[in-house]
Amino acid sequence: MKINLTSLGLTFTAASLLAIAGCATPELTGPKHPYKAEQQPAIPPNEARLVLYRSNKENKSGSPIIRIDEHVVGALNPGQYLVSNICQGANQLVVSHREGDSQPLTLNLAAKPGETLYLRVWELTDNHFDAERVASSTAKDELKKAKHVSYLVNRKTQGCKPEEPQPILIKEVELSADALFHFDSASLAGLIGRNTLDRLATDIQSQNIDIDIIRVVGHTDRLGSEAYNQKLSEERAETVADYLRGKGLQGQIETQGMGPTVPVTQDCQGRRATPELIKCLQPDRRVSIELWGTKEANE
Repeated sequence: MKINLTSLGLTFTAASLLAIAGCATPELTGPKHPYKAEQQPAIPPNEARLVLYRSNKENKSGSPIIRIDEHVVGALNPGQYLVSNICQGANQLVVSHREGDSQPLTLNLAAKPGETLYLRVWELTDNHFDAERVASSTAKDELKKAKHVSYLVNRKTQGCKPEEPQPILIKEVELSADALFHFDSASLAGLIGRNTLDRLATDIQSQNIDIDIIRVVGHTDRLGSEAYNQKLSEERAETVADYLRGKGLQGQIETQGMGPTVPVTQDCQGRRATPELIKCLQPDRRVSIELWGTKEANE
């Protein structure tokens, strides 16, 4: 029985075609509508456009199903093309012979907002396909010979969500560990340490900064063992974080210990803990407080 796609209005589901999509036949020819880039609708915000096509010179008969992020967007016989909007950022394209294909072609596409990507698809071997990105000028020239649109209805109809703004480093404050803590300890140095953190908390709150993350990073000098310094830097970062939490600072507070791996001094010579070397290495002993948010402080 011959299938008349025109009389069906091309509205039946992809699943009903998968059983017959193994061969390119006249019954699977889409509407005759040559591709013209200048006649394509405007690309919506946060989206890009993907144009896939096959040369009409191919002598293979396979008709691959095309999916983007698990949505069927069409199928391609030789001489056909399809157009689909895709989201900015990462997209996964799958070209398969039929449902359950054990060796589908999978490509990861990165798209910029407003751009158009062109991909040429061809049958590499029987029932297995390949694709490559093609320059816009080359694709438009080759698409002049593609007279028919894919016979499958594009099922990727949902829009794209705007990308959420990523936190940026709004402000960074460095405090001397010698002013905050007792020597070789993660305990605050009494009134001096608490007053230092009180001023910091007040300063942050008074600037009306929209904070998503507060990152507290502990640093030590290079004197002592690596393991000891790493533990000390972690404990000092946690002490400061706990104090700031107690002051009611908003936002997620994270801690990190870097030990002696990020020094700021360069000219301090020696390995033995002499008074002179301890004093020289004082800038390395510090706690950094990074304020991360999605917009700058209000003026």
